[in-house]
Amino acid sequence: MKTTARSSATSLAIALLCALTLSSPAQATANSAGLYGTTDPTYDGVYRQSLALLALTGAKIKPASSAIDWLASQQCADGGYESFRADLATPCDIAQEDSNSTAIAAAALQVAGKKGVAMKSATWLLAHRNKDGGIGFNPLAQASAEYDPTASDANSTGLMFVALNAIYPTKYRNVAAGILAKYQVNCSAGAGKSGALDYQVSDGLTANDYATAQAAFAFTGVALPLVITKSNPAPINPCSSKSTSTTKVADGAMLYLATRLSNNPRGIPSAFGTGTDWNTTAWATLALVGSGYRYPAISTAVAAMSDGAISWAFEAKTNAAKPGPLAMMLLVATSLKLDVHHFGGIDLTKSIIGSLRN
Repeated sequence: MKTTARSSATSLAIALLCALTLSSPAQATANSAGLYGTTDPTYDGVYRQSLALLALTGAKIKPASSAIDWLASQQCADGGYESFRADLATPCDIAQEDSNSTAIAAAALQVAGKKGVAMKSATWLLAHRNKDGGIGFNPLAQASAEYDPTASDANSTGLMFVALNAIYPTKYRNVAAGILAKYQVNCSAGAGKSGALDYQVSDGLTANDYATAQAAFAFTGVALPLVITKSNPAPINPCSSKSTSTTKVADGAMLYLATRLSNNPRGIPSAFGTGTDWNTTAWATLALVGSGYRYPAISTAVAAMSDGAISWAFEAKTNAAKPGPLAMMLLVATSLKLDVHHFGGIDLTKSIIGSLRN
């Protein structure tokens, strides 16, 4: 049966997704010097800061020291992260420490040179895994009718491996696919659905684009920012007789994402209403690039992101830059060695740097 964690954790995931796509109105916030972006950081401060640091590093631009220090200062005493701490003098509420913020912060701090801080967060992630080897969004939250902290989810587990692949480059390279295999929709679902992953394990697995995209990136075994130097041969269809257990999960997820991107030339549709889910589209593209497979779908996705870049990256009313979306596009652009100064009419690096709060 589906776990009770799905509804609560999905709501948290939706909040983060909205922060990356819509963002809240700008507001004055304590402890914001060194933070990228003028929009409200309550739900995505750590996450968007981490993406910005990763993306700028991938573009061979050293982030501002104040930006790196801001992210390090947000860490809780035990190594975990909340989505944002407005008052650093107040101890963290461990029930609010979330694995997504912790994982992406650990990856960012590793590449930014704060390796001791990053290691502390990686240790937190490893300490709070569930018995299945995965992790949930709020692993230290109290169990309730709405949320089960012992229930892992594919997104959080995938992001955990993004961090572990950055900090321990070879140790966990082949672990993620084994842990997440039970989330995968099997071949009986038919073309267009098999190979996808669901958000959580259930009796009736269904294809979840966002869960598949973040988990699939973890299957690549590479870290952010991407540095790809070689191409792999075409993957084997996981439902064919030639597929093996070691390639089935990863290849199945990649082929599913490639199909979704190819069939949706304007980007993967939003699961929460009309329009395009640019965040999932970007993660799916990074997963395909990281796999080494040179799918035509990558070019389709890049063209879609370029067309939608301005609407995703800037507030409609204020024209304020949104660092999270800008960073995701920058990560894609640098991984493919595209012109980061003219992506969809945006200078991606200049826009992120210009959003820094003083």
